[in-house]
Amino acid sequence: MNRIYLVLVITLMAGSLTLTPYRAFAQAVEVSDEDTTEESAVGQNQNVTESTEKKTSPKVGTEAARKYFKKKTTSGFKTTSAPTKSPLPTGNRYLSLQVGGFLNQDTYNWGTQKNRDVGVLNAGVTYKIGEWTGSMDLLFKGDVTTFNLEEGRAVKISFVPAITFPDAASGFPLYFGAGAGLGIFFKQISKESALSLDYTVFAGTRIYNVFKQVGLLLEAGIKNHFLLLSDGQHNGVYAAAGVVFLF
Repeated sequence: MNRIYLVLVITLMAGSLTLTPYRAFAQAVEVSDEDTTEESAVGQNQNVTESTEKKTSPKVGTEAARKYFKKKTTSGFKTTSAPTKSPLPTGNRYLSLQVGGFLNQDTYNWGTQKNRDVGVLNAGVTYKIGEWTGSMDLLFKGDVTTFNLEEGRAVKISFVPAITFPDAASGFPLYFGAGAGLGIFFKQISKESALSLDYTVFAGTRIYNVFKQVGLLLEAGIKNHFLLLSDGQHNGVYAAAGVVFLF
């Protein structure tokens, strides 16, 4: 009996020794699998984080700037406007010739008291000598005016700088202006001044390029003068028509 018990004890001890390494190996395999799974999960998280950072990080550099400004240009941010075409040729110069007469007039202290409607004919030339771009023009007006007084005939030439607006280059058909200058009588009645102070206020319309570079002009206003060395004065309302030459 004792031998039988001894054999059983030895058998059980041998089985116990055999199972212990197997359990240790199984536990080691389980631990290794868990570590591998954790390392794989950590690697995947790092890959996702790096991919997200690449997507969300701003693009910088010369190439990115070029693409940015190209998008701005093609999306309607251009501010350059098409150049406007002036009705005048290069240089914006013009010259007009006009002729007209007086519609209404008064004369004071120039010859006898009977002298009233003494103005007969007015003809002149107007030349553009300068401009303030986008606002006004500076003109030179040279006029010849004839008068019939009780004492005789008088002839005067006037040199009048004038300002008109809007500027001719704008193409606007209407214009307004004023000017003042010197009048010289080539023929004057006796005992009256040969010099006068002339001033004018006027308005008109210009129609360019009616026939090639020739246009039409209509103008009306007042032409007044004071005799500088005597008491005479003449005030007149005039109307004139003419042509405009562009060159």
